[in-house]
Amino acid sequence: NCNKLTTASFPQCTYISSYAFYYCTSLTTISFPVCTAISISAFRYCKLTNASFPVCSAIGSYAFANCTALTTASFPKCTTINTGTFTSCTSLTTISFSVCTSIGNSAFTNCTALTTASFPQCSYVGSYAFYNCNKLTMASFPKCTTIRSYTFANCTALTIASFPKCKYISSYALTSCTALSSLYLNQVTSVTTLQNVNAFDSTPLSAGGTGKIYVPSSLLASFKAATNWSTLSARLVGM
Repeated sequence: NCNKLTTASFPQCTYISSYAFYYCTSLTTISFPVCTAISISAFRYCKLTNASFPVCSAIGSYAFANCTALTTASFPKCTTINTGTFTSCTSLTTISFSVCTSIGNSAFTNCTALTTASFPQCSYVGSYAFYNCNKLTMASFPKCTTIRSYTFANCTALTIASFPKCKYISSYALTSCTALSSLYLNQVTSVTTLQNVNAFDSTPLSAGGTGKIYVPSSLLASFKAATNWSTLSARLVGM
């Protein structure tokens, strides 16, 4: 609640505790070059435009939530993004998480300016993680094994989703992605478990749509015969 604070520079700080800068509504500039961990709601409701933490490995729940001026988030060492970390960061356009392995529930919900989600090392994406990111056009998760409920629901601009090693897709995972024409599951070694066909409701990947779901050619027949996938057999393509 230090609502006149504009700048925070702590060159030796390694840890930022819960609510440390909560509701510092004028805070626009921060510098924490050696910080390794950020706790719950540390910068929530701040007016930051850039969050760059070169050695931070973990970000707590809602740490940057409602930072509506935030445009860039760079965390090259971060492995864990927790629940709601960037929820409602409505100006966020650029994110860099090259080693992140886990994204919590609602982590990027309502990030309505975000256009690309690329997480080369991420194996787990939580429920509602990118819900209502309605400018997101591409999602690439080459190591992701699980997509939870509503993870990408209502991402109405999403056209391509690449989850080549995904083993499990939950109910409503991609529902209302009205532009989604291509889903890649092309490197799985066994049939991906599809909890319910409603994972693709109101998308071109649904039974009556025109989209394509790409799977390994060697598993195409098994996909077409599998529970729930059989309903979507016309959408399945071997590659």
